Amino acid sequence: MANQVISAIKGVARVIGETYKLGFRAWWAAPLIVAIVVVPEFIQHIVEIKLGMFQSMQQFQDLSQNPTRWLFGYVKVAGTVIGMLAIARFWAVGTVRKTFLIPPPDLARLVLAIALTWAASLPFDWLATRHLPALVITAVRVISTLVQAGLAVFVAAALFGDRAVTLRTAFTDRWPTALVLALAVVVAFVPAQLLHMLDHKLAIGKPATVVWALMAWDALVVGLIATLTGSALWAAYRSG
Repeated sequence: MANQVISAIKGVARVIGETYKLGFRAWWAAPLIVAIVVVPEFIQHIVEIKLGMFQSMQQFQDLSQNPTRWLFGYVKVAGTVIGMLAIARFWAVGTVRKTFLIPPPDLARLVLAIALTWAASLPFDWLATRHLPALVITAVRVISTLVQAGLAVFVAAALFGDRAVTLRTAFTDRWPTALVLALAVVVAFVPAQLLHMLDHKLAIGKPATVVWALMAWDALVVGLIATLTGSALWAAYRSG
Protein backbone atom coordinates (compact mmCIF):
# COMPACT_ATOMS: atom_id res chain seq x y z
CA MET A 1 0.00 0.00 0.00
CA ALA A 2 2.78 2.40 0.93
CA ASN A 3 4.55 1.68 -2.37
CA GLN A 4 1.34 2.42 -4.28
CA VAL A 5 0.92 5.74 -2.49
CA ILE A 6 4.53 6.71 -3.18
CA SER A 7 4.14 5.68 -6.83
CA ALA A 8 0.97 7.75 -7.13
CA ILE A 9 2.65 10.80 -5.61
CA LYS A 10 5.59 10.45 -7.97
CA GLY A 11 3.19 10.09 -10.90
CA VAL A 12 1.33 13.27 -9.98
CA ALA A 13 4.63 15.11 -9.49
CA ARG A 14 5.71 14.05 -12.99
CA VAL A 15 2.44 15.37 -14.42
CA ILE A 16 2.89 18.73 -12.70
CA GLY A 17 6.50 18.96 -13.85
CA GLU A 18 5.46 18.12 -17.41
CA THR A 19 2.68 20.72 -17.20
CA TYR A 20 5.09 23.54 -16.42
CA LYS A 21 7.72 22.34 -18.89
CA LEU A 22 5.20 22.23 -21.74
CA GLY A 23 3.43 25.39 -20.57
CA PHE A 24 6.59 27.45 -21.02
CA ARG A 25 7.74 25.58 -24.14
CA ALA A 26 4.45 26.42 -25.88
CA TRP A 27 5.57 30.04 -26.23
CA TRP A 28 8.13 29.20 -28.90
CA ALA A 29 6.60 25.92 -30.10
CA ALA A 30 3.18 27.42 -30.93
CA PRO A 31 3.35 31.25 -30.79
CA LEU A 32 0.35 31.65 -33.10
CA ILE A 33 -1.84 29.83 -30.62
CA VAL A 34 -0.48 31.88 -27.74
CA ALA A 35 -1.31 35.04 -29.70
CA ILE A 36 -4.99 34.00 -29.77
CA VAL A 37 -4.95 34.57 -26.01
CA VAL A 38 -2.50 37.45 -25.60
CA VAL A 39 -3.75 39.82 -28.30
CA PRO A 40 -7.45 40.02 -27.20
CA GLU A 41 -6.30 40.35 -23.59
CA PHE A 42 -4.06 43.31 -24.39
CA ILE A 43 -6.76 44.94 -26.53
CA GLN A 44 -9.14 44.77 -23.58
CA HIS A 45 -6.47 46.36 -21.41
CA ILE A 46 -6.17 49.21 -23.90
CA VAL A 47 -9.92 49.79 -23.59
CA GLU A 48 -9.70 49.67 -19.79
CA ILE A 49 -6.89 52.22 -19.74
CA LYS A 50 -8.73 54.54 -22.13
CA LEU A 51 -11.84 54.31 -19.95
CA GLY A 52 -9.76 55.41 -16.94
CA MET A 53 -10.34 52.17 -15.08
CA PHE A 54 -7.00 52.23 -13.27
CA GLN A 55 -7.15 55.82 -12.03
CA SER A 56 -8.51 54.78 -8.66
CA MET A 57 -10.09 51.86 -6.85
CA GLN A 58 -13.47 53.59 -7.13
CA GLN A 59 -13.04 53.93 -10.91
CA PHE A 60 -11.94 50.32 -11.11
CA GLN A 61 -15.08 49.16 -9.33
CA ASP A 62 -17.43 51.51 -11.19
CA LEU A 63 -16.12 50.51 -14.62
CA SER A 64 -15.75 46.79 -13.99
CA GLN A 65 -19.19 46.17 -15.53
CA ASN A 66 -18.87 48.79 -18.27
CA PRO A 67 -20.58 47.50 -21.48
CA THR A 68 -17.67 48.57 -23.69
CA ARG A 69 -15.20 46.75 -21.46
CA TRP A 70 -17.32 43.62 -21.53
CA LEU A 71 -17.76 43.77 -25.30
CA PHE A 72 -14.02 43.21 -25.56
CA GLY A 73 -14.09 40.99 -22.50
CA TYR A 74 -16.25 38.37 -24.21
CA VAL A 75 -13.75 38.21 -27.06
CA LYS A 76 -10.94 37.91 -24.52
CA VAL A 77 -12.66 35.03 -22.71
CA ALA A 78 -13.34 33.24 -25.99
CA GLY A 79 -9.71 33.68 -27.02
CA THR A 80 -8.48 32.33 -23.70
CA VAL A 81 -10.68 29.22 -23.82
CA ILE A 82 -9.85 28.53 -27.48
CA GLY A 83 -6.15 29.05 -26.80
CA MET A 84 -6.18 26.76 -23.78
CA LEU A 85 -7.91 23.93 -25.68
CA ALA A 86 -5.73 24.51 -28.73
CA ILE A 87 -2.53 24.23 -26.69
CA ALA A 88 -3.75 20.95 -25.20
CA ARG A 89 -4.56 19.57 -28.65
CA PHE A 90 -1.30 20.91 -30.08
CA TRP A 91 0.71 18.67 -27.76
CA ALA A 92 -1.44 15.73 -28.84
CA VAL A 93 -1.18 16.22 -32.62
CA GLY A 94 2.16 18.04 -32.96
CA THR A 95 1.41 20.87 -35.42
CA VAL A 96 -0.67 24.05 -35.46
CA ARG A 97 -2.29 22.96 -38.73
CA LYS A 98 -3.52 19.66 -37.29
CA THR A 99 -4.57 21.46 -34.13
CA PHE A 100 -7.26 23.40 -35.95
CA LEU A 101 -8.06 20.93 -38.74
CA ILE A 102 -10.12 18.63 -36.54
CA PRO A 103 -11.79 15.74 -38.39
CA PRO A 104 -15.58 16.35 -38.53
CA PRO A 105 -16.49 13.29 -36.40
CA ASP A 106 -14.02 14.37 -33.70
CA LEU A 107 -15.27 17.95 -33.87
CA ALA A 108 -18.89 16.81 -33.47
CA ARG A 109 -17.85 14.67 -30.50
CA LEU A 110 -16.00 17.60 -28.93
CA VAL A 111 -19.00 19.91 -29.33
CA LEU A 112 -21.23 17.23 -27.79
CA ALA A 113 -18.84 16.76 -24.86
CA ILE A 114 -18.68 20.50 -24.14
CA ALA A 115 -22.47 20.81 -24.45
CA LEU A 116 -22.98 17.92 -22.02
CA THR A 117 -20.57 19.51 -19.55
CA TRP A 118 -22.48 22.79 -19.71
CA ALA A 119 -25.90 21.13 -19.48
CA ALA A 120 -24.83 18.96 -16.55
CA SER A 121 -23.84 22.04 -14.55
CA LEU A 122 -27.24 23.73 -14.87
CA PRO A 123 -29.30 21.69 -12.37
CA PHE A 124 -26.51 21.80 -9.79
CA ASP A 125 -26.14 25.57 -10.23
CA TRP A 126 -29.91 25.95 -9.79
CA LEU A 127 -29.95 23.81 -6.64
CA ALA A 128 -27.01 25.75 -5.19
CA THR A 129 -29.08 28.96 -5.31
CA ARG A 130 -32.07 27.46 -3.49
CA HIS A 131 -32.68 28.03 0.22
CA LEU A 132 -31.59 24.54 1.22
CA PRO A 133 -29.78 23.33 4.36
CA ALA A 134 -26.02 23.90 4.30
CA LEU A 135 -25.37 20.15 4.36
CA VAL A 136 -27.52 19.67 1.26
CA ILE A 137 -25.78 22.53 -0.56
CA THR A 138 -22.40 20.99 0.29
CA ALA A 139 -23.55 17.60 -1.02
CA VAL A 140 -24.80 19.21 -4.23
CA ARG A 141 -21.46 20.91 -4.80
CA VAL A 142 -19.52 17.70 -4.15
CA ILE A 143 -21.68 15.73 -6.58
CA SER A 144 -21.39 18.52 -9.15
CA THR A 145 -17.60 18.46 -8.84
CA LEU A 146 -17.50 14.69 -9.34
CA VAL A 147 -19.74 14.89 -12.39
CA GLN A 148 -17.72 17.72 -13.91
CA ALA A 149 -14.47 15.83 -13.29
CA GLY A 150 -15.71 12.81 -15.23
CA LEU A 151 -17.03 14.98 -18.03
CA ALA A 152 -13.68 16.80 -18.20
CA VAL A 153 -12.03 13.48 -19.10
CA PHE A 154 -14.66 12.95 -21.82
CA VAL A 155 -13.99 16.44 -23.18
CA ALA A 156 -10.25 15.76 -23.17
CA ALA A 157 -10.75 12.45 -24.99
CA ALA A 158 -12.81 14.19 -27.67
CA LEU A 159 -10.27 17.01 -27.94
CA PHE A 160 -7.41 14.55 -28.44
CA GLY A 161 -9.36 12.32 -30.82
CA ASP A 162 -9.26 9.35 -28.44
CA ARG A 163 -12.39 7.45 -29.46
CA ALA A 164 -11.58 4.55 -27.15
CA VAL A 165 -12.78 6.62 -24.18
CA THR A 166 -16.56 6.84 -24.06
CA LEU A 167 -18.81 8.78 -21.71
CA ARG A 168 -19.17 5.63 -19.60
CA THR A 169 -15.47 4.76 -19.40
CA ALA A 170 -14.66 8.37 -18.56
CA PHE A 171 -16.52 7.79 -15.28
CA THR A 172 -15.26 4.24 -14.70
CA ASP A 173 -11.95 3.19 -16.22
CA ARG A 174 -10.50 6.70 -16.41
CA TRP A 175 -11.67 8.00 -13.04
CA PRO A 176 -8.07 8.30 -11.70
CA THR A 177 -7.34 10.52 -14.72
CA ALA A 178 -10.14 12.84 -13.62
CA LEU A 179 -8.52 13.29 -10.21
CA VAL A 180 -5.05 13.92 -11.64
CA LEU A 181 -6.50 16.26 -14.26
CA ALA A 182 -8.31 18.33 -11.64
CA LEU A 183 -5.20 18.61 -9.48
CA ALA A 184 -2.93 19.46 -12.43
CA VAL A 185 -5.29 22.19 -13.66
CA VAL A 186 -5.51 23.75 -10.19
CA VAL A 187 -1.72 23.72 -9.74
CA ALA A 188 -1.29 25.20 -13.23
CA PHE A 189 -4.05 27.81 -12.99
CA VAL A 190 -3.98 29.18 -9.45
CA PRO A 191 -0.42 30.65 -9.21
CA ALA A 192 -0.68 32.42 -12.57
CA GLN A 193 -4.21 33.62 -11.78
CA LEU A 194 -3.02 35.12 -8.49
CA LEU A 195 -0.29 36.95 -10.41
CA HIS A 196 -2.94 38.17 -12.87
CA MET A 197 -5.01 39.58 -10.01
CA LEU A 198 -1.94 41.17 -8.43
CA ASP A 199 -1.11 42.97 -11.69
CA HIS A 200 -4.45 44.75 -11.61
CA LYS A 201 -4.08 45.76 -7.97
CA LEU A 202 -0.59 47.12 -8.59
CA ALA A 203 -1.80 49.17 -11.58
CA ILE A 204 -4.51 51.09 -9.70
CA GLY A 205 -3.53 54.71 -9.11
CA LYS A 206 -0.12 54.40 -10.79
CA PRO A 207 1.29 56.72 -13.51
CA ALA A 208 0.26 55.96 -17.07
CA THR A 209 3.64 54.51 -18.07
CA VAL A 210 3.53 52.06 -15.17
CA VAL A 211 -0.05 51.07 -15.97
CA TRP A 212 0.79 50.42 -19.64
CA ALA A 213 3.83 48.34 -18.66
CA LEU A 214 1.87 46.31 -16.12
CA MET A 215 -1.00 45.64 -18.52
CA ALA A 216 1.38 44.61 -21.31
CA TRP A 217 2.99 42.22 -18.85
CA ASP A 218 -0.43 41.04 -17.66
CA ALA A 219 -1.44 40.07 -21.21
CA LEU A 220 1.55 37.73 -21.21
CA VAL A 221 0.53 36.37 -17.81
CA VAL A 222 -2.93 35.50 -19.18
CA GLY A 223 -1.21 33.81 -22.09
CA LEU A 224 0.74 31.79 -19.54
CA ILE A 225 -2.48 30.83 -17.76
CA ALA A 226 -3.76 29.39 -21.02
CA THR A 227 -0.55 27.55 -21.94
CA LEU A 228 -0.17 26.06 -18.47
CA THR A 229 -3.82 25.01 -18.21
CA GLY A 230 -3.83 23.52 -21.70
CA SER A 231 -0.60 21.69 -21.00
CA ALA A 232 -2.07 20.38 -17.74
CA LEU A 233 -4.98 18.87 -19.68
CA TRP A 234 -2.63 17.00 -21.98
CA ALA A 235 -0.09 15.94 -19.34
CA ALA A 236 -2.80 14.63 -16.99
CA TYR A 237 -4.72 12.85 -19.73
CA ARG A 238 -1.57 11.24 -21.12
CA SER A 239 -0.70 9.96 -17.66
CA GLY A 240 -3.68 7.63 -17.86
